[in-house]
Amino acid sequence: MKKSIMITLLLIVLLVTACSPAAPAETEEPAEQTTEETGSEETPADNGGTMMFAIGSDPTIVNPLYADDRVSLTIARPLFEELYTVSGSDIHYILAESMTPSEDFLSYTLVLKEGIKWHDGQPLTADDVIFTLETVLDESQAAKYRSSLIQNGQPISFSKVDDRTVEFKLAEVSIPFLNSISAIRPIPKHIFEGSDVGQNSANQSPIGTGPFKFAEHKSGETYTLVRNEEYHGETAQLDSVVYRVIPDANAQLVALENGEIHAAYIKSNSFDRFNNNENFNLYTFDEGMVSNIFMRVNNPALEDIRVRQAIAYAIDKQILLDGAFGGDSFARPAYSPFSSNTAYYTEDVEKYDFDLEKAKQLMAEAGVEDLTLRFMYTATNTDQEKEAVLVQEMLREIGITVELMPLERATFIEKLLDKSNMDFELAANGYVMGTHPNGYMSLFRSDSASNFSGYFNPEVDRLFDEAAKETDDALREEMYNEIQRIVSEDVVQYSIANSNSIVAVAKEFKGIEQAMPAPIHMFNFMNKIYK
Repeated sequence: MKKSIMITLLLIVLLVTACSPAAPAETEEPAEQTTEETGSEETPADNGGTMMFAIGSDPTIVNPLYADDRVSLTIARPLFEELYTVSGSDIHYILAESMTPSEDFLSYTLVLKEGIKWHDGQPLTADDVIFTLETVLDESQAAKYRSSLIQNGQPISFSKVDDRTVEFKLAEVSIPFLNSISAIRPIPKHIFEGSDVGQNSANQSPIGTGPFKFAEHKSGETYTLVRNEEYHGETAQLDSVVYRVIPDANAQLVALENGEIHAAYIKSNSFDRFNNNENFNLYTFDEGMVSNIFMRVNNPALEDIRVRQAIAYAIDKQILLDGAFGGDSFARPAYSPFSSNTAYYTEDVEKYDFDLEKAKQLMAEAGVEDLTLRFMYTATNTDQEKEAVLVQEMLREIGITVELMPLERATFIEKLLDKSNMDFELAANGYVMGTHPNGYMSLFRSDSASNFSGYFNPEVDRLFDEAAKETDDALREEMYNEIQRIVSEDVVQYSIANSNSIVAVAKEFKGIEQAMPAPIHMFNFMNKIYK
């Protein structure tokens, strides 16, 4: 009984708060949705059919340990699976059968479900889990999630017990441990062993365990998945899923209207256009995204905090919300680097309310005149273009010349994710990190591979480490609040909005609510959709 109470405490206190709205779309619980549709969900009769989606570019890499851009994450979703997911106080098992803590919560035993196969027919075993974890920890592999497996500067210990069992040992109780492991999706050892995983050509024809498997990739044209007939869970209803490369956002909308694709995210300025079209249902939900102006803080032009603070004071947030995000109906002002649906979220941070005189004063104190900054954005994203133009006009008032850098999407992603790239200083960006505050560690911890801004603050590192093991809720809350205050004061980014997502889906496709519309990858469960 005592263990059961402690598990509940670890899950609830960490993942949800009384004021937290919907569960994160990455979990098994659906995000709170508003649906504009007629009729009701029907029961699928026969399997079959193809669903077409648009993507802005070819994927960068379809490997869950490296995928960081929307396209790669979207395609990887139906191919690779979690061991389990955590939603509130519940654990939903997917590849795992159980994850059991010891009485003192210093060890955990993971047991895999029996009979799960990779897409090539090989069995999923504990060796694959161990290999995946070792790849994450190997700094030379430069994979995501490494900081999640480090405790007090040392790697968490794990070992194989048998073909289906892995044991984890912790140096001390870790509040986010369950959630950290849930984020890591196994990759096949027999495919990647002995290689540079991120550079392995096997990533061009990925092998996972999910309800769909890789079929074909025509660069610049399509990326096709087909139903996995030997899937261990509920077999997909659709025969195939095809992602079409359509770089231009307007062309995507035309393709959607013409039936060339069947679902797409739409912007607020297109809401009425599709809401009034009887061929579509619209699904609107809080995606937990923090839309922001990214700053490469280790770029010499932005190293002085006073320059970054001046930029923040020179920006009129409401003008950006109205001009680039469709106004308050589709986006809410953001101030914290954490999304408003994250546990321990606070607005008790420096908000940098518009103050042109203070911005000019800071520039003078920094001794900076006639500064030129380059603002990078995706060329086909009209909202990002509006944002960039507005920022260009605002910063001109404090003596900063902003050069606009519209780039093809793949080039934009490549430059953004390379923290050594100094071709730009500012970028239109956004991220979804879920409701767990420890998830933001990957963005702001000094040694994280995903700290693309080049931010370095030992105090923030320490607070993330301390919060991860603090069992007193009030103390943990203050630590995460302090992280938000420091990152905001340091202007690692300029947070603009917590925005809603709108997905338009052709009415011929059903099971959409069961598929759970989600941020970034659109649907959590593609195997639930049918015609």
